[in-house]
Amino acid sequence: MQMNNGVCEFCGSNQYSDGIEPCAPCRGSTAPETGIFYQWWNNLPPNANISFFCLLPAGRSCAIKEGWTTANDHIRTLRGNEANAYSLVSLHIGGFRGGKQSAVSSEIAGILGDAVVYGTISFIFELNCSSQCSFLFLQHIGKEVEVINSWSGQTPKTKYAYNVTSDLATNFSWSFQQISVEDDDLTLYTNRLADMAKIYVISVTNTEIGGADHCKTCPKGIIEDRCIPCPEGTFVDPNTTECVTCRPNTVVRGVNAWGAESCVECGEGLEPYRKTTCINRCTFQSGNNTYDFSALAGVHTIEGPHLFTTSGYKYYHTFNISLCYHDPTASTPLAMCYSNVSKDQMDSESEDSLTYQLPVCRSTILPSSPGDPSPPVSINPLSLSDVLLAVTNKPEKYNITEMMKEAKFYSDDNTTRQTDIHFVFMAEAATKACRNGRRTVITLRCDTKDASKDGALSLPSHCPDGTCDGCNFLFLWTSAHACPRCSKDDYSEFKEMCINGKQRVIKRPTKLCYPDTVSIDVVTCSLFWQDNWPLWLKIVVILVPVVVLLGLILCITVCYCWMKNRKLEYKYTKLIESTGGRDGELPGVDTCALDDGEEDEFDAVDFKKKARFFGKFSPYPRRGKESALFDQMSLSEKSPLT
Repeated sequence: MQMNNGVCEFCGSNQYSDGIEPCAPCRGSTAPETGIFYQWWNNLPPNANISFFCLLPAGRSCAIKEGWTTANDHIRTLRGNEANAYSLVSLHIGGFRGGKQSAVSSEIAGILGDAVVYGTISFIFELNCSSQCSFLFLQHIGKEVEVINSWSGQTPKTKYAYNVTSDLATNFSWSFQQISVEDDDLTLYTNRLADMAKIYVISVTNTEIGGADHCKTCPKGIIEDRCIPCPEGTFVDPNTTECVTCRPNTVVRGVNAWGAESCVECGEGLEPYRKTTCINRCTFQSGNNTYDFSALAGVHTIEGPHLFTTSGYKYYHTFNISLCYHDPTASTPLAMCYSNVSKDQMDSESEDSLTYQLPVCRSTILPSSPGDPSPPVSINPLSLSDVLLAVTNKPEKYNITEMMKEAKFYSDDNTTRQTDIHFVFMAEAATKACRNGRRTVITLRCDTKDASKDGALSLPSHCPDGTCDGCNFLFLWTSAHACPRCSKDDYSEFKEMCINGKQRVIKRPTKLCYPDTVSIDVVTCSLFWQDNWPLWLKIVVILVPVVVLLGLILCITVCYCWMKNRKLEYKYTKLIESTGGRDGELPGVDTCALDDGEEDEFDAVDFKKKARFFGKFSPYPRRGKESALFDQMSLSEKSPLT
């Protein structure tokens, strides 16, 4: 911008100025880095599109309608309005450069806050409060109002920046209120006359309409005085000014991001989507274990304990959680938190209603008084999940172990800590008490006994309002759907005894998994052989028939040999009896040989037969093939024996 007759005005098309020098044209292949910058408030341009006003609950008017006033280098809230009045600053931005985004990427941008960045809005503010005043920063797109961040109490001079993930026309608002829900006594207003908020600088970059103090290089060229953006998942190399693709498993945030450091690696359990954002598809893989949390999709609500103000009015906190919406193909809605409006008013799409949607958020609920037919009021929403950092089963990361122990979710001998799955969210806005922002951990714990659709969502018993320190929030979700899925290899078969040719086969998982149902099948079987027999029994069943068969063959062989031996013994005995001699003495011989033509009158016992089995049992020694009991010789003539 440049000064013209004491008034700030924007430079013309394709020009830039630092506010001191006159406007100058950008060089070739460069384009002006347009934006809107408010630093000196006494000489606002006529087309500033910024306004100050005041609102009261229930649509009542404030005593001083402006709500804010300019003071050279800052603007501050005015005194004189009621303590519960909202002093508002509204800035209208007609749109951001970078092209129209798709509906899916717009959804993801609203979920994780780390999708395509079309511009950045930053401001420097200060709160001077004697108690817990509240300061809200809001974003209006159409009829949807989102509370981006909030602060309370005394806050020193602080700079806050927010990445804009929509290129649509947007209204940004800053709201200051002196009292909180816990401090509802309006008589205390007399002690708060000095309470105020100050805003020093407001800066918005890459706007459709605005001024530029410098020109930037355009690697893909320019069109209509603006850079042609690099493709999704690429960054501008400062050395070559060319578009370079990011390394695998990384995403790039922003339009025409410069340098390789623009590529950010996705956390554990997350995966890149369109090279612009990291998402979790409601699944998790750890070794051989596969988890599927899609059954836990949808919006789930849990209430904190009921508390009371100093005047006795009841209030409590509700936590809305939509765990599985990070899959861009899912159709389940995000969790919604309301501000200073009832649910019935929200359903009527009132333009004055304050709402925003996040995976995890908290609202303060003021229930109706007894006999009051009006619905409860929801106010002071709080973001607990700007970014999903990781999905992990390692509790030592992100200080989860200490958080679980402090919340009494872990004991010293707890064996479930290695089977729990943790969704880790981060709300990046820092406060005086939470200098590193707020962190939310949703722990999913396997419980096969709870097979209901939603499971059981609980707050720490030791810290019933969800947090033990105000900065770290913890939820425990027990469900059978938090168990690893059972696979075929996780089941073992158990077979019962075979009865009447039927046998029951029981299949049950051998580890903690879901579904852990036991299946029973009935199959045909044999009484003589079963596969579930132990090895020793199978060996016995095989060897017994073999041993019996060999024993039978041996018995038959012994009996056969014994009978043959009896027959030979009988013949020998008959031979001895026919001689008439003494026992064991052979009969005498009358002649040494037979006469010519004389035939042998005696039966000859021939021992030259073929050797038989068990011949060794014979009472006489065996001889060779040419031997016999008697020696024979042939005589030519008769001769006396003497």
